[in-house]
Amino acid sequence: MNNLLLLIFLLCVLAACKKRNSDDVGPQVTWNSPAENALIYSVDTIVVNALITDDEVVRRVKVSLTNAAGSSLANMGDEFPGTPSYQLNKAFYINRPDLQGGQQYYLNLIAYDDDNHTSIYRKINLVPLPLVEKAVVVAYGAGNNRTVALLENGALNPILSGAGDVQRVLPNHIEGNVKVVSGVSGKIRALNHPEFGQEWEHDIPNNTSWRSIESVSMNPNNGELLVGDTDHFFQILNKSGSVIAGFDTELLLHRPVKCLLTDNRAFAIERRIDNSNQDFTVFFKVSGAVEFRIGMQGDVVEMFADVSSENITEPDQTVIFVNENGQPRIRKYSILGQNLTQIGTLPQGEITAVCKLANRRYLFQIDGTVYRFNFAGPLQVYYNGPDFHRLVHDPLGNRVFGLTQSHIHVFNLLGNGMQEIGTIPVNNPRDICVLYNRNP
Repeated sequence: MNNLLLLIFLLCVLAACKKRNSDDVGPQVTWNSPAENALIYSVDTIVVNALITDDEVVRRVKVSLTNAAGSSLANMGDEFPGTPSYQLNKAFYINRPDLQGGQQYYLNLIAYDDDNHTSIYRKINLVPLPLVEKAVVVAYGAGNNRTVALLENGALNPILSGAGDVQRVLPNHIEGNVKVVSGVSGKIRALNHPEFGQEWEHDIPNNTSWRSIESVSMNPNNGELLVGDTDHFFQILNKSGSVIAGFDTELLLHRPVKCLLTDNRAFAIERRIDNSNQDFTVFFKVSGAVEFRIGMQGDVVEMFADVSSENITEPDQTVIFVNENGQPRIRKYSILGQNLTQIGTLPQGEITAVCKLANRRYLFQIDGTVYRFNFAGPLQVYYNGPDFHRLVHDPLGNRVFGLTQSHIHVFNLLGNGMQEIGTIPVNNPRDICVLYNRNP
């Protein structure tokens, strides 16, 4: 018994000594580069150089890119020196083309010893990567045998033949690929730049000629896809093509003929198969629960995420272009107000094509006339010509592509109109997109 008590006493003494001898000071850090307020692109490789020392041992060194709130935006692989002195000199690849300038960003270095750590920050000037065009991709052809091609110097160079009834080509600028969406076959392919080989493909469940993709939308912020099929079911795919969510709209005998995906919500135009009525529905993205649903008349041409004020950066409303019983209209849905209201009054006729230039700025065509609309002031006539079934804006080249059944028309976008600079004969061009090195 006495021996046991002696052992316990010795253990306590050793523990107390260890506690008294424990290191209560973190490692010392001498930061060398990058310098304070260094200019760094949102996609860039920088070299982090620092000397870390400790009176015992440097166990771990961690470097990350953070915002003003301290949230980690990118991480350099951790180092585990295991020595009293460590010279860090390592390349840090930052790949965040989605980050914009005008905000505060920091490089944060944290050095650990056995008991403590030291954290230091260096403010940097993060600027967007200069916008560069990678490719112009076109889907064309008739029926279920369409072709996807690169538009290069006015010529079409096929990259995917026999692609089915391609409905959309959607650029994912962040990942550097183009999504090719075929309706009847219910298939989505991701073609990766620059070779445009197939990176992945996704088939909707039980896809047949009777069960197809009815509508699709991509969130440019994260590359997620919202895919609606004939059986009133939605799937959400991540940027790698994996299904991360799915929900039934619970409107029997309805098809999601149009859809729109944002960071937190999914929007759908659900039309009854006999065309007797249709609804505009807002779903919570994560759960698929209905937040708002209301009847809507007419044929919806396009839907866009937008903002209610020039000072708002996050989308808080949806803008809908619709032909309603011979009268074109622009409607907007407010997330806060949960209602549909009409914007302005449009000329008589039919909206055939729409493209978004920027928040609260659009081009749309009614019976051959292209108008510019900015939510304030009168409509501006920008062009008169053939009816287009697609208008696509290229912000880098300041161009607009207009698709007819036989040509791709290319325009320079001027301050007061559109100047046609070329036409390219194409057999039934279905869609066109421009792939950039980052989100424009």
